[in-house]
Amino acid sequence: MEFLTVYIIKLSVSLTVVFLFYWCLLRRLTFYILNRWYLLGYTVLCFFIPLINITPVAESSGLLQQGLVQWVPVLHSSGNTATDARAVDGHVFDGKIIVTIILAAGMLFMLARAVIQLLSFKKLLQKAVPLQHDGLHIYTINSNIIPFSFGNAVFINPGLHTAAELQEIIQHELVHAKQRHSIDIIWAELLCVLNWYNPFVWLIKKCIRQNLEFIADNTVLQNGIDKKAYQYLLLKVAGNNQYSLANQFNFSSLKKRIAMMNKTKSTKTQLLRLLFLLPATAVLLLAFRSARSGAANTVTVVTAEKKVSVAGLVVDSRTLAPLEGATIFCKEKNITVTTDARGYYLLQLPFENEELRFTMLVTKEGYEPWLQTEHWGNFYLEGIYKAYSKSIEYFGLGKKKDEGFSSLHTAKGAEGLVYQQVAERLKKIFDSNSPDFDGTIKRPKAATTPAPAAAATPTAVTAAAGSSLSTDAVSAGGGSSIATDAVNITATGISSGSGLTTAGQTNVATVAPVNGLSSTGGPVNIALDKADITLGDLKRLVILDGKELPAGIKTLNGSFKLNTLSSEEGKKKYGDKGKNGVVEITTQ
Repeated sequence: MEFLTVYIIKLSVSLTVVFLFYWCLLRRLTFYILNRWYLLGYTVLCFFIPLINITPVAESSGLLQQGLVQWVPVLHSSGNTATDARAVDGHVFDGKIIVTIILAAGMLFMLARAVIQLLSFKKLLQKAVPLQHDGLHIYTINSNIIPFSFGNAVFINPGLHTAAELQEIIQHELVHAKQRHSIDIIWAELLCVLNWYNPFVWLIKKCIRQNLEFIADNTVLQNGIDKKAYQYLLLKVAGNNQYSLANQFNFSSLKKRIAMMNKTKSTKTQLLRLLFLLPATAVLLLAFRSARSGAANTVTVVTAEKKVSVAGLVVDSRTLAPLEGATIFCKEKNITVTTDARGYYLLQLPFENEELRFTMLVTKEGYEPWLQTEHWGNFYLEGIYKAYSKSIEYFGLGKKKDEGFSSLHTAKGAEGLVYQQVAERLKKIFDSNSPDFDGTIKRPKAATTPAPAAAATPTAVTAAAGSSLSTDAVSAGGGSSIATDAVNITATGISSGSGLTTAGQTNVATVAPVNGLSSTGGPVNIALDKADITLGDLKRLVILDGKELPAGIKTLNGSFKLNTLSSEEGKKKYGDKGKNGVVEITTQ
C-alpha cells in the first residue's frame, strides 16, 4: 500500500512536468511530428521514471553532497503522509483504503465510459454502408454527423458535402489512418482512465488530439489544397464531438487550427528547446531519489519488521548483585522476558507508525515490584530509529518501598546490547567522573548497627565557620551520616536527624542555617532553607531560575533547590555551554 501511494504521487508529478514542458516550450512550434512523439513517448516514460532510484550512483559519486542537488526536495510518502486508521464499533476505517477505493471507482467509471463509446461506435458501424477508397474503409451514414475516422475507417454523410469537399475530407482522414493516429487517441483515453484524478492528464489528452489535427491539416495543405477553401470547409462542418475515441474532422479549436495553418514555419534552432528535457528529467530523478541519502530535508520510512531493542540488568538496589529469574512484562505488547543468572535481559518491541508508548513491570519474589512507563518517538522515522532503537535500561529492586531505581541509556556501537558492555556500563553510572553518570539514582544505604549510646541520644554535630565536613571527619549518631565527596559544606550549626545524607550524590534537605556551600564540580541535588551559597570558580555552567547566571556573581542568599547535570546531559540540554556540566539553581 505504501509503495502504491508513493508511485501514484510520483506518476502524477511526472505527467504534470510533461504537460508543463510541452505547454511552455513546444506547443507554439510547427514541429508537429516531433511534438507527437514527445507527447506519446514521454507519457509512456512517466510510468517507469518513478521506479528509477539513482541514490546508489549519486551517493558513490558524491553528487548528493552538492549544494544545488540538496535544494531539490525529496518527494516521499511516509509517516508524514500516512492517514489515520480509526476504529468504530470494532471496524477499522483506514484512510489509505478509502482513497484506494475512490481511485478504483473512478477508474471503473472511466473504463465503463470508454466501453460505452466502443459499443456506440459498433452500433453505428452496423448501420453504415461500406465503400473502398485507396486502402481506406469508407462508411457512408445517412445521419447528421461530422466526418470522423477511427483506425482504418472513415465515416461520412455524402449528402451533406459537395464532391470537392468530400475529396478534402477524405485526404484529411487518410492522414489520420495512414499515420495510425488512433493509437495516440486510445493511449490518451487510457491515460485518463488510469489518472482520472489528475487535471493535467486531461490537458495532455487535449494536446495530443489537437496536435494530431495540426499534423493532418499541415499534410493536406502540403498536397496542394487551397488554404482558404480548406479553412472555410472547417467552419462549415463545425459541430460537437460525438465520439471521443475517433479523430473528428473539425475537432479542436478552429481558431487555433487556423492560426497554426497561417503560422510561419519554426526554424531548426528552435529545436534547442528540447535540450531543457535533460535538466527537467534530472530534477525529476533527484526528487524521486531515496531519502536514505541523509539530506536534512528527507524522511525515511523504516520497514515494519524492525524492532526496538531494550537490554539491561536487574540488580539488588543495595548491593548491585544480579537478580536471576526477575520478570519484565510489557503489557502493551504482551511480551514477558526473564533475566538469566547474570541478571541480564533483552526485550524486543515491535512498533507501528506512531509514537511508541509502553510500560515495563519488573518483579522478583522477595522484592518490591517496579513499574516503568516509557513514551518514545515514532520509530518509523529513520533518525529516531538510528538514535534510539537500541537502548539500555537498568533496574534496581529493593526489599522496601522507595528503594528501587531505574536508569535509561542509549546503546553505543554496533554491539551495544551485549552483556559485557551492559555490565561494564552499570559501574559507570555510579561514577561521578564518568560521562555515563546518572545523578538521579538514589541507592539506599546498607543497614548498620548504631552504637548503643548514640541510639539512645542523637548526637549533635557542629562545625566552626570555614571548616569542612567529610566522611573521615564526621559520623553522627542517630542514623545520620555526613559525607562530602561531591561538595564541601561549612556550617555554623548542623544537627543529626536533620536529614543530611551526602554520599556520591549530595542530598541536603531542610538544613537551617547552612552557610558557605562551595561546589568542587561534583554532582549536587540539594534543597536548602535560608542558606548562603558560595559558587567559587566553577567551570560548570550555572543556571539560576532558568536563565544563565551573569558573570561576577559568586554568592547567593535565600532558599534554593540545586541540581547538577553531567557533561553529557548538560551538552544535550544547553549545547556547548553545558559541555563541562551544569549547576541548576531554583529559588524556593
